[in-house]
Amino acid sequence: MAARYVTAWRGRYHCKTSCLTVGGMADTITIRTDDETEHALDVLTHDGSSRSAAIRQAVLEAAGRRERAAEMRREVLRMNLGQADGVNVAEELARDRADEF
Repeated sequence: MAARYVTAWRGRYHCKTSCLTVGGMADTITIRTDDETEHALDVLTHDGSSRSAAIRQAVLEAAGRRERAAEMRREVLRMNLGQADGVNVAEELARDRADEF
């Protein structure tokens, strides 16, 4: 198992690149982190999880959220909206907002 950490300044951002290569494992992914990403990783690993496990879990959760959002959009597009009721929502909203001022 070989671990390599490279730290560099890129403009105003401090970047740290981590690369861990393990024989017999899946593909290795290398990321460049900034201060915001490092903080997020600190939060995700506070419970003792490894950085690798935290990143893997975050990727899976993000993919799940995107899949659910896409499914909800498809469901809305499949909905039967019925007959138009003649209400112009944009005009109604503009009228309501005009009354606020």
